[in-house]
Amino acid sequence: MTTNSQSNVTLAQMTFERMQVLSNDTFYLLDGRELVLVEVAKVERKQALHSWQQPKTDTEEGKRVPFTLVFRFPVGSEDIQGGYDFTHPVEGAFEGVFLTPITSDENGLYLEAIFN
Repeated sequence: MTTNSQSNVTLAQMTFERMQVLSNDTFYLLDGRELVLVEVAKVERKQALHSWQQPKTDTEEGKRVPFTLVFRFPVGSEDIQGGYDFTHPVEGAFEGVFLTPITSDENGLYLEAIFN
């Protein structure tokens, strides 16, 4: 769980590079349930049609590198899409990450977050 010395990680601070090193780490929902980050993947960028579609942040030539996160919830977890707040023992609190269920198997329920 989070300690007082840790701060919140904003959505703008969630970059591919930052999250990639956390792959296979355990995160904790505010209610104590655990979720495991099982995949961090870059997404190929398509050419934007309009200037307002250009990303506002990032590392690669001034543009955010699009990426996805896939978390695994324990077996028997509810299939609920929505915004989640969770913590990481080292990184601190992550607030308002929108997760969408993508599949389930004998290991649990998998939810995806997309950042572009």
